[in-house]
Amino acid sequence: MERERNIAQLAADLDADLVVVGSHGHRGLERLLLGSVAERVARLARCPVWIVRPKDHTTAGRVPEIEPPCPECVKRRQETGGAELWCARHSEHHVRPHRYSYATNGVYAASSAAYQATPEGM
Repeated sequence: MERERNIAQLAADLDADLVVVGSHGHRGLERLLLGSVAERVARLARCPVWIVRPKDHTTAGRVPEIEPPCPECVKRRQETGGAELWCARHSEHHVRPHRYSYATNGVYAASSAAYQATPEGM
């Protein structure tokens, strides 16, 4: 953990705009046991961190397999005009994200009160 702190501190001392670190590309149990210096640097540094991994062209040219859409889901979308996206079987796995909106009545007045986060308001 010391080297990660040193890298982050050096970046701060130099007022760096970017830190570039290499990664071995470990996955799974190997990554869990060895940890990731690059990942810890990314968490500690207060500037952008670019993690570079070794190139691997062994899978070049292979097209990823994309599962076709569920016919029942497609039918449900058509029936509801897009209001419902999933069939009964898939609806339990797919929850629509929350959407937040604020009513402004179409007017953005400069004098409108803005929310300010203050210690008293928290």
